[in-house]
Formats: sequence, C-alpha cells, structure tokens
Amino acid sequence: MRTPINIGTHRLHDEPNINYQANRCYTGGGDLEEIKTAARRIRTLDDWKRAFLDLAGKARAENRLVPAAAYYRAANFFMAPDD
Repeated sequence: MRTPINIGTHRLHDEPNINYQANRCYTGGGDLEEIKTAARRIRTLDDWKRAFLDLAGKARAENRLVPAAAYYRAANFFMAPDD
C-alpha cells in the first residue's frame, strides 16, 4: 500500500497558529476535507483537541491508520502534559 504525500498550504483557519497546525496535520497524512470541516468548529484550543480526537476515533474505526495517527498527533500538540 502506498501512502500519498500531501503537499501544499491551504487556508484552513483564520487564526494563523491554528491554520499552520492544521496544515501540518494535512501534510502529516490527514484528509483535507475532514480537516476543513473540523477547522470550521474550532474557536479554542479545547475545540481543537475535541475536533481532532473525534477525527482520530472515526478514522481509526474505519481502519484508516495514517489519518488516525495524524489526527492523534494534531490533538496532542495542544494538550497539556496532564491531559
């Protein structure tokens, strides 16, 4: 199985840091359309965590392991050490 390489920078969120991290998730194996949908729901870092954990769980349940790993990594980026 070949894993596609996602390239390019997209406007996914108005907040520059959130946009940058969402693009990192995309280039790390996330699905662009799923990330776009999730980004629309993000207003806070807690929203970020919930959105990407939801995506990770869905992708994992569908045995899409590369996107699941990208989403777990994205969620973890803004989590506190005791989370």
